[in-house]
Amino acid sequence: MLVTSVHFFNEARLHVFGVLDLEPEWQGRPKSAGRYVSTAWIPGNFLAEGCMIVDTDVATLAPFEAHAYEKDVVTVRVFDPMSVDSARGEYTGPFPGVVRPLVRWNTYVSCDGSRT
Repeated sequence: MLVTSVHFFNEARLHVFGVLDLEPEWQGRPKSAGRYVSTAWIPGNFLAEGCMIVDTDVATLAPFEAHAYEKDVVTVRVFDPMSVDSARGEYTGPFPGVVRPLVRWNTYVSCDGSRT
């Protein structure tokens, strides 16, 4: 069974992350011959601003065999609009890192260290 993957690199060519096409509908069953279009949805507020260089490949996983690997397929400029609803909130200074996910926080008041 062929699997497509997409790899994201920063400008220093650091491998930031990779994703495999693991759509449940196709797990464990081969696709018939034909032309397919796949879309990988990267969550908003996940990447820090800067350039991301994208590589892609097609491989068989078990046993692993790479059938095609294309470097530098596309370069994407990630822009942070510095809005309050981004992962940076109201902070406008330098914000290092290659990913910047917007994570959920729970904050509580505790006088004795225990959660109430």
